[in-house]
Amino acid sequence: MIVTTPQYTLTKVSGTTAYDAGDLIANSATAGSVTPFEWSMSGLGRSGMIRRVRIFKSTTTTTAASFLLHLFTTAPTVANGDNGAFSLSAGIGAGYLGSVALDMSSGAEAGSASGLADVSAAIAIGVNFPTSGASIYGLLEAVGAYAPGSSETFTITLEIEG
Repeated sequence: MIVTTPQYTLTKVSGTTAYDAGDLIANSATAGSVTPFEWSMSGLGRSGMIRRVRIFKSTTTTTAASFLLHLFTTAPTVANGDNGAFSLSAGIGAGYLGSVALDMSSGAEAGSASGLADVSAAIAIGVNFPTSGASIYGLLEAVGAYAPGSSETFTITLEIEG
């Protein structure tokens, strides 16, 4: 069994405008320029099991920091940019794996030695890749009203057994 822990860091749009429940947290305010999270599965073969997801953010505020990470085997295209309603241009589609709740408002380590707030969630999502070395993609959605830091970063690590 191979265990891999790929990670991806997203820098959200500059500014501190609060997110509403259901808003997309993204790197661009323009839908066509939004880049989803992408984790390479090279070295895993054609299947795996996501066992844990860990999220770090660059600010230590955890008030209302509750998110849904949506996972896909194909790159999703969004209908809105950052701080717009979470919506996919072509609907969820066949590549949708599911979502993971990441609630930093309770149990997160705010102000840790690294200066980041972090939390993890244990899950079990099976993944079959169309080709060896494929990628997993993700989009982050705010669950409630969340006041971000300007140019805040979100680093998400997947723990995958293959």
